[in-house]
Amino acid sequence: MKTDMLFTGLRRGADRFHTESEPTPGLVQVSDAQLGRSQRVDRDGVAQTLVYAEGRSQDGYIATVHVGIRVPLDAYPAGIGNRRAPLVGLLGWGQGGARFEAEIDLRTGAVASVVASSIMLAARFDPATAAPDDRALFAELSGAVVWGTRPGRARTTRTLPPATIAVAPGAQTFAVPPFAATVTIYTPTAGWYAAGSASVITLHGGPLVTDDPELAITAGELGTGPLLLDGLLLSGNTRFVTIANALGVGLPVQLTFGLEL
Repeated sequence: MKTDMLFTGLRRGADRFHTESEPTPGLVQVSDAQLGRSQRVDRDGVAQTLVYAEGRSQDGYIATVHVGIRVPLDAYPAGIGNRRAPLVGLLGWGQGGARFEAEIDLRTGAVASVVASSIMLAARFDPATAAPDDRALFAELSGAVVWGTRPGRARTTRTLPPATIAVAPGAQTFAVPPFAATVTIYTPTAGWYAAGSASVITLHGGPLVTDDPELAITAGELGTGPLLLDGLLLSGNTRFVTIANALGVGLPVQLTFGLEL
């Protein structure tokens, strides 16, 4: 979604928590309810606002968003063996007239610091990727924004939903999220190397593989086991990753991007 739409949607969700307060130095002039609260998030795809804080100054301050997650046992659907809680955080921040946004993983919580005069955070479930639906029915999240920074317990990431690339000659292109610096590409399918040079991973700058190709890696260069490219550094030109599958069977893949906010 566009940044303006993200901010408008999050602000609308936070309006009911707004109360006027006297001006004080710092990032925001809002009620405590907007600086941190707990919220239940259901898997209906609706984003729930956890933090909304808008300043009255165009000066930038260091703000750190903390998110904690609890998934009770009764939140998991009955009879599903592969239980997941694929939650995504929608982080929006701004300074003066500039607005930015990023999607971040909230698998076990997150800590992210940005320089801003306004900051917003919502959370939602990723869409279902399996049948029957193996996502949790709901999760309980707590979010807060504080001044200053502290080391995060994990890097900020964005994991794309699992995909299966069609049988040869098949290919699929994945868009690189904003602020991504690295990518980890994983498939549990052993023997992908057997397809040789016909199977290839291409990092490129446009929607077509021929647009500004930065790096091309053939399956034959990756060994004989499951594919795992961990922390592959992305250039500033890389905005798309295309994976071509010539194996003859569907190729399941998972991409995780490391973000630098």
